[in-house]
Amino acid sequence: MVSLLKNQILKHLSRFTKNLSPDKINLSAFKGEGELTGLELDEIVLTDLLELPSWVRLTSAWCNKVAFRIQWTKLKNVPIYISLDEVKVQIETCEELRSLSAQHGLSSYGTPTKYNFINKVIDGMTIFVNVVSITFKTPAFTASVQIMQILVESKSPEWKREELPQTRVKDKVKEQILIFKELKWETLRLEASSIKDRELPPLRLLTNKSRCRLTIKKRMSDCFVMGCKLLLILENLLWVLTDSQLKAVLHFAESLSGLVQKANETTRIKKAARKLEMLPEYQAQVSQQARMGESDTKEQLFASCDVIETSYHFLAHNINLHLSDDPGAGRSLHPLLGSGSNVHLQVSSLQVDYYPYHLASPCDRKHWARYNEANSPHVQWLNSAQNLFKNSLLNLIQQSSKSTPVNKVADNDKADETHDGSSSNSQFSDTIKNYVLSNLAKVMTSCLILRVDDFTIYRVTTNNSQVPKEFIKGDRDRYTFPAESTIHAEFTYYYYPGDIAFPLPSPKFYVQINPVVLNFDAYTVLWLNAFALNLHHSLKKANQENSTEAPLNYIDVRLEAIMPRVIFESAVDTQCGQRDRPKSLHIQISRALISNVRSSDGCSRADLSRCINACQMGSLFLGQISLANLMTPLLYQINSWTTYKERIMFALLLKRCPAGILKSLSAN
Repeated sequence: MVSLLKNQILKHLSRFTKNLSPDKINLSAFKGEGELTGLELDEIVLTDLLELPSWVRLTSAWCNKVAFRIQWTKLKNVPIYISLDEVKVQIETCEELRSLSAQHGLSSYGTPTKYNFINKVIDGMTIFVNVVSITFKTPAFTASVQIMQILVESKSPEWKREELPQTRVKDKVKEQILIFKELKWETLRLEASSIKDRELPPLRLLTNKSRCRLTIKKRMSDCFVMGCKLLLILENLLWVLTDSQLKAVLHFAESLSGLVQKANETTRIKKAARKLEMLPEYQAQVSQQARMGESDTKEQLFASCDVIETSYHFLAHNINLHLSDDPGAGRSLHPLLGSGSNVHLQVSSLQVDYYPYHLASPCDRKHWARYNEANSPHVQWLNSAQNLFKNSLLNLIQQSSKSTPVNKVADNDKADETHDGSSSNSQFSDTIKNYVLSNLAKVMTSCLILRVDDFTIYRVTTNNSQVPKEFIKGDRDRYTFPAESTIHAEFTYYYYPGDIAFPLPSPKFYVQINPVVLNFDAYTVLWLNAFALNLHHSLKKANQENSTEAPLNYIDVRLEAIMPRVIFESAVDTQCGQRDRPKSLHIQISRALISNVRSSDGCSRADLSRCINACQMGSLFLGQISLANLMTPLLYQINSWTTYKERIMFALLLKRCPAGILKSLSAN
């Protein structure tokens, strides 16, 4: 019995391991317990199994001990428990992207079958890993990641511990199933060191008690994974960075950006084509569900937790970031800042959402997490921009089709073939229009959304001033604003699935800033300017040395600020015995808009002409200039001057004239 089970284990694990022998397996069939030691995994098979990105490859994977426990009589309710002691993995970047097969992942190592009891047992397994050590090598950096006390277990839709049947939600009408898994770890330690530039200090990051929630949607007919929703949650993050460490972060990201961008473009197009094929099936299911009168509780629960499209989310409840400058030429030359300073940034509830396969039209975002589509100006801007692009493209094609020789006929047959020429031209235009509309209906977008509930940037602190004061902070409490984020930013990138060569709208970047207040501080502005310039010069120098300066792409930008305030406080006491003398100057704007795109609302040339005309007809140009009463005779002649240039020259003359001359002029 034991030997038979060992042979079955060897049969299945031999595809994923190297040099696995029966003497490395200790098994107790009646207790449902077993242990494997010294596992060396096949890196090529594991790379495809884990569906790693095409810009990295796994070079080695090793585990010292694997233990498992199976309760044979309770397999329906109690999960299989697998424990791994220590796992070591080595990963490196590829010089060229790996070729991805059409079918890779776990499905490539088994024939598609209907979702059955074995799949339920496998999906419900609980895995515990004591420590995972990952070494990541690139031509420019070497990074090591150590994760302690990892636990992967099944959860209910409310993310609570339940028996296995409550961790799955099934829809019999759609023949789909949702699986809920949660991954938790106690400690994550990251350290990255530069290989090329030894002067850069190592980058270190430490996080505690984080978790990751994963919702997987499968098709029950063949166990195909239709989509997933991943949410990474960090409770508290404290990070102290110097400018040299921040340089290391930017250099590390720069060294990977080229390969990552190239790989994302390739995989995104292939996966988007597959998502587009599934779209009619999904729309038919939605319409079928809408026609149904009543549904049971499980179907309603499935609809509330359904993964409409694949998405990735990041949520950090509290982030404290301290930026400090290193000694050297990068510091500010101001005497108060030369001995070293730092700036503290505090962020509450930072959320990043990424939707890589979203259909551009119709722009339906009702299922997006914490997204209010009705009150989002960005959705209105996107819809108007997409409609404008479609109409402009159709008009351009129609104008070009009129100049084609389709409706041109010979002079001697012109009278007989007028009707035939117009009909053929109409058919040609309709064919082109349908072709354009069919391609535009396939446009997909990658949407990145960043939201910050509240934030505070404190003024620069030095050795002399240790008490932190606010520099920029959210100001929503001052007004009765709805519970929206203080900062809402979105980036939308358009692309076609598959190999479709057709015009695309420009990428869109939108930022909305709800009420914030800026307490102006000259020292903080000087410090931030020196800090940013130091980083800019470092990156520019690195790009010149590597000759990797990428061309800039055009992006439509729209920045909108609602009720911002700027406060200028007096640095010294200027009351001079006057108690009611103000100590600060407040500047407030109801709405500020900065954009490189001319919108339709009040931004046409006619609107600009009306604005200039209103300014010319205002009191500044044509109204009476009221000076002191002693200059009344002189002002009588000034009012007859109609040119703005003459008035400005006279005003400058008045500023330079002594008071005695002005009195004599008024007397005459």
